Amino acid sequence: MAQEKRFSVLLLVAGILSLAPNIRDSIVVWDPVRQLHWTDYRGQVPVQTPHGAVTHLVVQSSNVFPDWRHVDYEVICHMVKEKSWVKPEHRRDSVLLRHEQVHFDLAECSARTLRKKLMEETMAIDECNSRLQVLRDSVHRELQKLQDKYDRETAHGVLVSEQARWARKVEHMLDSLSGYSQTRFRVALR
Repeated sequence: MAQEKRFSVLLLVAGILSLAPNIRDSIVVWDPVRQLHWTDYRGQVPVQTPHGAVTHLVVQSSNVFPDWRHVDYEVICHMVKEKSWVKPEHRRDSVLLRHEQVHFDLAECSARTLRKKLMEETMAIDECNSRLQVLRDSVHRELQKLQDKYDRETAHGVLVSEQARWARKVEHMLDSLSGYSQTRFRVALR
């Protein structure tokens, strides 16, 4: 019986581990070196859309309590391949791909802002989950406004000089938030 249970657990662990490559293959985690490629865009193009491409971005956050005095956070920015799409006629458009990369970089700025806010907060253990939700929602709203402004001011990447200005601006934002680039971090509780 004990051997049977061990075998079942082994099969379960092997099954979970076999899913890991599939999960990794379905997203692109933001990385300063790894840029987006059109091959990352696997989603279905909507029938009627004025856009040449859409990048589905997620800032994912979680927390665990290793003890009564600390909270460990993880905040990750990633792109979902199956929900991101590009029209076939734009698959060689490097200008549009660069525009989408800046959207991804803006989302990473948002993730870093959330990390910064979480690191600066002093809270009790019973406040962590609700504060995480409030901060996450606030940062998400600001990100959406910034993404909309970026698209508006660059005309979705068509205005070359504005696109270049935004690329520099976002690069500066990333640099100014470089102290918050670690996705996992620990915060002391009060």
